[in-house]
Amino acid sequence: MTKPWHVLIAVAASISIVTCRTAKPSASGEPSETGMPDATGSDDAGSAGTSASGSDASSSGASEGGPATPPGCESAAVIGRAVQVSEGPSLLPAAAGFECAVHAVWLQGSELVHRASSDGGAEWSSEHSLASGLQNYGVRPGIAANGDVLVAIWAADTIDDAPQLWTAHSENEGESWSTPEELGKGRSPAVLINQAGSRYALWTDNGIQCREYDSAWSPAQTVLDLPDGWNNLDAVVAGTAIHVALWTLTPDGTRQVRYMRSSQGCENWTDAIPLAEPLEIPGPGQYIGEPHPAIAASEQRVAVVWSDVPHGDAPEMEAKYVYVRTSSNGGQSFEDAVRLDPSPGTAVTIGSKDVAVAGSTIRVLTSAGQFATAPDGTWSAVNPNQAGDVLATGNDWTGVVGLDGATLQFMRIE
Repeated sequence: MTKPWHVLIAVAASISIVTCRTAKPSASGEPSETGMPDATGSDDAGSAGTSASGSDASSSGASEGGPATPPGCESAAVIGRAVQVSEGPSLLPAAAGFECAVHAVWLQGSELVHRASSDGGAEWSSEHSLASGLQNYGVRPGIAANGDVLVAIWAADTIDDAPQLWTAHSENEGESWSTPEELGKGRSPAVLINQAGSRYALWTDNGIQCREYDSAWSPAQTVLDLPDGWNNLDAVVAGTAIHVALWTLTPDGTRQVRYMRSSQGCENWTDAIPLAEPLEIPGPGQYIGEPHPAIAASEQRVAVVWSDVPHGDAPEMEAKYVYVRTSSNGGQSFEDAVRLDPSPGTAVTIGSKDVAVAGSTIRVLTSAGQFATAPDGTWSAVNPNQAGDVLATGNDWTGVVGLDGATLQFMRIE
């Protein structure tokens, strides 16, 4: 069975190609001191009609030397050509894919809207409203896909209280949806469908909560106790395993980034292991990096991304960077953290970021551009030719579902 695509939330910008060598394995969690070499100086932002590697797009959808169009996706969107998805002002997009299908949800006004494409983003279905009366903060929508089955999750946020989490599902690729039902109160929701078709919902509420769907949602289980504070997670499935990245800010002002996994749904979780040394905030009002980690996994490869200040520069806490740690053994151990920046001393500014794993390639999309690993483990910063908020990556091709101003678009970039 083809695995579902991994979904990334990110904002991309044009940057020059540079490389960085990854560090040797370490269990210390300390970031590598090696930075990325100086950028080449190119300011070319690229244009529609070119692939991510800069080669001309072809009508067949395959760039020279790049991956071929997946079987059955011959009518997929042309590389580098944007396809409009939304009909009105849009916010907070999220996407999922399965084989040739692409599914997007986003906030349009006060409605949560879904559209689907069955041909790789070339043509899209009519809009379907999943919920209405939503605010434009804290909604954090998500969607998962596996064949005909879709599951969406979102939060009906309030200013003072933890938001109420809601979910709905479709058994016919989004043509119709179930009546939304409550999952509980909490933040940072994620919804997953594994290779076997099992469905899971996770969120934070003074701990990581997990529920499984089997004709009905099971009672919530606390799989990790957390102290009061600011807690956010991201989760992904690979095969039947669940992988979770966790960002916490404790009441005493300490930031932590951790990883944990389960081999059996809401049961059998590993301990939460640190991926970065705890970092203390020096005082009230200091910023300590965007509080949403990102994680992706494919078979034995796992990648976790977070934003932070440079270690050793805690007093200023002004420059923000994106760090990534990768595993080649299913999360049992991780390589040293690598800082992704286009050139030494150039910060990745505040903005969304995320990561995808597809075979031997790991892609990270940040506010400073797109980064990718080569087979030898080196990292390169490449021009993605598209500013986007969601990067959905399959084993054979890559697309961005993102915002162009207030309009949601899809663009196939590889």
